[in-house]
Amino acid sequence: MTHREFYTVIANGNFDAELVEFATNALTKLDAQGERAAVRRAEKSNSANADLIVKITDAVKANTDVPMTASIAAELCGVSTQKASAVLRKMVANGTLRGEDILVTGEKGSVKCKGYFIVEG
Repeated sequence: MTHREFYTVIANGNFDAELVEFATNALTKLDAQGERAAVRRAEKSNSANADLIVKITDAVKANTDVPMTASIAAELCGVSTQKASAVLRKMVANGTLRGEDILVTGEKGSVKCKGYFIVEG
């Protein structure tokens, strides 16, 4: 089926078996492309985060008396707070760190945030 034939069938509302098969095959190809792209993005993200995970782990281990916050991790590792926060959440999810709500006092007063600690064991 050509594109012209496909569009003509759609325009006329004639949904025959050939059209259904064409659409099903096209959707299967799109799904496969999407899955491959998702795997590539995940692999790229994991390799990019590997160094950051090591840096954050070392920083948390070096400062066991003070909870690590996303802003501190970001400053120590030279990344944005959002990036550090995302990696910290992943580290909690995989059991490397544990997170607790803490109260941090600064120049503008106290603010509630998440503090991260190394998981013992």
